[in-house]
Amino acid sequence: MCSPGEFSATYRYGGSTPELTINGGEYAYQMYSGGGEGQLAFSNNGYRYVVFSRMVRTNFTSGEPNDPAISDGVVVLRGDQFVALQLCDDPKGLPLNQSLAGAVFEIQQELFTGETIRADD
Repeated sequence: MCSPGEFSATYRYGGSTPELTINGGEYAYQMYSGGGEGQLAFSNNGYRYVVFSRMVRTNFTSGEPNDPAISDGVVVLRGDQFVALQLCDDPKGLPLNQSLAGAVFEIQQELFTGETIRADD
């Protein structure tokens, strides 16, 4: 879903012939206790497509394992309104390479959406 470029990335939706292609993007990253989240956002005709990779800690009991919840996918927003959430099926095929995004983009300190919490349901 993202590819390196000169301070840009490409979001593609669809099969071998994408239905939607958007160039550009903005990157945000935020640390969590026991994890963090990166988001790469693309805008087109009043919609925002937010590709995300997140890991959140699920157990804070001392001496027990962390058991992190890891989720990756895309949130679609129309304006500020939630439209859809599509989770990735293949945990090896991460949609967002955070090391690359952090090297290519200026990192925004505030995430573009909190709707990624829906991935925990």
